[in-house]
Order: sequence, then structure tokens, then C-alpha cells
Amino acid sequence: MFNHKKENPANIQLHLSEDLVTVQASKDYKIHFTGTDRPQVIDDNMHIRTPLTDCTVTLSFLTENKKNRRTRRTGSATTDSGEIQKLPKYARRSLYANRLRSECSACRYLCTDATILMVKPFRNAFIRIKEVLLKTTDSIYKQLPDTLLPWYKQNARALPWRQDTEPYHVWLSEIMLQQTRVEAVRAYYIRFLEQLPSIRVLAQAPESQLLKLWEGLGYYNRARNLQKAARVIETQYGGSFPSRYEDIRALPGIGPYTAGAIASICFNLPHAAVDGNVLRIITRMTANDAPIDRAQTKNEIAKKLEQIYPKEHCGQFTQALMELGATICTPKSPKCAVCPAKDFCRAYASATVQKYPVKLPKKEKRLEERTVFLLQCADRYALTKRTEGGLLAGLWQLPNVPGKLDANQALQAAGNFGIQPVELCRQMHRVHIFTHIKWQMTCYHILCAEKSPAFTWATTQEIQTTYALPTAFRIFFESDSKTQHTENR
Repeated sequence: MFNHKKENPANIQLHLSEDLVTVQASKDYKIHFTGTDRPQVIDDNMHIRTPLTDCTVTLSFLTENKKNRRTRRTGSATTDSGEIQKLPKYARRSLYANRLRSECSACRYLCTDATILMVKPFRNAFIRIKEVLLKTTDSIYKQLPDTLLPWYKQNARALPWRQDTEPYHVWLSEIMLQQTRVEAVRAYYIRFLEQLPSIRVLAQAPESQLLKLWEGLGYYNRARNLQKAARVIETQYGGSFPSRYEDIRALPGIGPYTAGAIASICFNLPHAAVDGNVLRIITRMTANDAPIDRAQTKNEIAKKLEQIYPKEHCGQFTQALMELGATICTPKSPKCAVCPAKDFCRAYASATVQKYPVKLPKKEKRLEERTVFLLQCADRYALTKRTEGGLLAGLWQLPNVPGKLDANQALQAAGNFGIQPVELCRQMHRVHIFTHIKWQMTCYHILCAEKSPAFTWATTQEIQTTYALPTAFRIFFESDSKTQHTENR
């Protein structure tokens, strides 16, 4: 409660109850909050559901001049743009002399990039409103451990990488799970560990074996960085996975999220693993409209989470957040009715769940036309290796050229490969989407009379077991393949 008459001539009182802020002013002073998603409240007892996003704060108060004439003055400020309207001169001077700004995303609806109305009688009231709402946000974070830990204990999925807290296992699973569904990773994870069961074996494995095990997961540099990090662990740490967060973070291919996951799950350190799931959960619970694409947003949320990590249960808390985001607080169809945190989720209370998280506008993917050649000579197919730099670096591919060729042009181009084309069997069209590029591919299956030494010729069995062929080209061997595939790079 805030009620200091000396500092607060308006006699404004604030009460906090769950997600409601009650504002009461004396007869001569009124505070009016309005917002596009909230009903207007114009009596003296205002019930304002937090957060006050996209709202306008209007102050109305009585003053007395030298002739004891009472005059009502009004000032307003919009929280999203900071516009000031109908502000008397003396108040405007006070306003520009006493601007308040905040770096706290939790109260951005009052502070960030907006100038708060600073008429002196109400200055402390505004500061108090900010403090109350910030306190509300902090209380949301503080409720998470006691709410999520028992829920996770009862509802955690049985996943192969949760059977132990061996750093190599957790590390491998987290790298594989980046941009990849859990169900797709299961088989890859089990097969990978069967062939490369330890960090030492991984460090010594041929790159061809490593890339074949990774085939289809995308982001092939993740596999290469796994091996680089394994070699660092062997040479610098004697084969034992480092236990300090800073040392984990310094390993090749390990960013803040993966380092936080390993540190908390394997070594019970209070370091948050903030990925898209966690950002979605927190921005919904706190109704935070800061774009999650910005590093500042991730850092702020990570810092807040690390302040409330439960001792002795850091790993379980990290995994509870992951589980909630993967199974309940999902992007498109969240199961709010069964969410353990629904009682203190602001987005759920205000029916704005689908509004969060906020993202910056995406850039359009660059479109590229390519002509692909499925060249067959007897039971063997032509393969060639990509260069070491750029997209799909160092991987095997089907021969291809930029642009879209028609059938006659394709046969002529194939003849230049030195393979003596005999018959054009079929023409296929596929679309493959990378993170920033979209390939529209036209593929020609051509029977050949001669094997050109410019290519490596492999059977379908060898392609399945030996050569790491990215999905973008592997789809042409799958007769029932879909016309569009998505792969992250």
C-alpha cells in the first residue's frame, strides 16, 4: 500500500492482489487507465489488470489559483509511444526536467521508450505503480520452481538421454535437438552412441563416419563441432568433461543455451538454458512483448531465471522448463487448461496467449532455381563432393547446376559430363527449404552408357550406408518423397 500525503498530495492508494492493481484516488484526483483490450473504468475505484500494455494513463486533478478559483487540469501519456497531450506549461516543464526511463522489460509499458507523465503531485505515484508491477513480475518467477518441480516429477517423458546425467550424453542430445523434433532425434541418438559410445571414440572417428551418422539432421557443422570439442576435451581436460560453466561455454559449437543445459543438468549449477521453449513460456507468463530475437531479451530472462534456480534441483528445474514448453506451452495449440502455471500466467488471465512471444519480422528466404542430375549407369549413381566452404560444406551431392533447364538442355548438359546419356527416364520437381534459402529443384533421371571419372559412382546400398547425402538430394531416391522438405542450416 502506498499512501504518503506529504509526497503524494493526490492521496493515491495502490493495492496489489494477484494480477490486479487497485488504484483509488481522493475525490479531487482521478487516474484513468484505458487500453484496447480492457474495459474503460471511470469511477474512483479502478481495477486494472496487469500488465498495462498499450494503455493510456490520464491524470485529472484540481488546482487553485491566486483568486482561489478551482480549475481541473488534465494530462495524459500513452505508454507505447510516449505522446503527451493537453499538458499545461508548468507541468510540461516539470515533465522534460524529470524524465524517467527504465531498462527493465517487465515494466516497459510504463517506461521503456516512453516518457512518463511527470506532473509533480503524481510523480511518486507513477514510480510506485512501476514498483508494484515489477514486484508482480518477480513474484511470477519466484513461483516457478515450487510449481514446476512436482509437475515435472509426475509428467516427465521417458527419453533415452534422461536415463543418466553423463555430460557426453546430455551434450550430444542437446546438440541433436537443436531445430529437430524429439521423436526424430531418438533413433539418431541411440544409433550415434552405439557407434561412438564415448568422447574418446568420437574424437578419433573418421569424419565420413561422423557425417553419415548425422545424415538427415541438418546443420552438419554441429557434427563437426562435436568432434572438435571432443578433441579439445581429450587434449586439454584429459578426456573428462569440464565442470565449470566458462570452460563448457568455451568448447567449439557450444553456446549459452547448451552450456546452461549441461552445467545445470550434469553439475547442478544455477545456469539457465534459455531456448525458444523457455522464451515462449516466460514471455507468456509475464506478458513480455520484447522481441525474443534480440539478445538483450534472452539475457534478461536468463538473468531473472538464474536468480530463482532451486539449490540441489538445478537440473530438474531446467528440464521442467523444457518439458513445459515442449508438451504444454506449445507455439500454436497450448494446453492452458492443464498448465501447472496457469494461475499466475498473465497471458492466460488476459486471454492473449497467442500474442506471445513477439518476434521481429522475418526476412524473406532467397529463392534459387537448380537443375539436379540423377545419373545412373547400370546399378550405380553419380555423386560428387561439395566444396569445403558454404552451404552443405564438404558433403556428397548429386551433380547439379544453377538455373532451370528444360529436358533438351538437361540432356545436352549431361552429355558434357562425359557420361553418354542414353535415355531420359523421368523428370521430378522438389522444393527444399534451408534457413535462409529456398531451392526449387528440377531433377532429371538419366540412364548413361559410360561412367565418367569426374564422379564417384555408388550403389543405392552404398549411398544408404557409406556416403553422407543431405536430404536436399536424398529425396530424389525416395519414390514416395513429398514435394517440399524443410532443413535448417
